[in-house]
Amino acid sequence: MALAVVSLSLHAEWFQDPDTGCAVWGEHPQPIVKIHWSGECVEGKASGKGLMEVFIDGLPFSTYEGEYRGGKAEGYGVLKTPGEGRYEGEFKNNNLDGHGVIISSDGKRMEGNYVNGLPDGTMVITSPDGTTMEMEFDHGRRVK
Repeated sequence: MALAVVSLSLHAEWFQDPDTGCAVWGEHPQPIVKIHWSGECVEGKASGKGLMEVFIDGLPFSTYEGEYRGGKAEGYGVLKTPGEGRYEGEFKNNNLDGHGVIISSDGKRMEGNYVNGLPDGTMVITSPDGTTMEMEFDHGRRVK
C-alpha cells in the first residue's frame, strides 16, 4: 500500500510556488511540477499550518494539509493522492514518521508506527469488510 505513483521517476529538490515565492521540499516528477502553498512563508519556506497542492502537467497530483517547518512537512498532516489514497498522521523531515494510518482508495487501512517513511513495529491491517490482521515490520521489512 503506497501513496506514490511508482512508475514515475522522482526528483528531490526545492519547489517554489510561482504566486507566493514560498518553497517546499519534495520528490516529484520533473520538469512538469507546479505547487501552490496557502500558508505562512518564513524566510522563503513554507512554515506553520497550511495546504500544499501539487500539480503535474496542470492536473492535480497530491495535496498535503498540515504543518510545515522550514519548507518540510513536520508534525501532523494529511497527504492525499487521487486514485491512490491518503495518509493521516505524523511527519518528520518530510517523511511519514510516528503514528499514522494509510487508507488506500479501495478502503484498506494500514495503521501503526512509521520511521523515515517505512512501517516499523506492529501494523494493524483492516480490509474494507472490517477483517483485521496484524503484521510485524522492521524498518519496512515484514518480519511476520
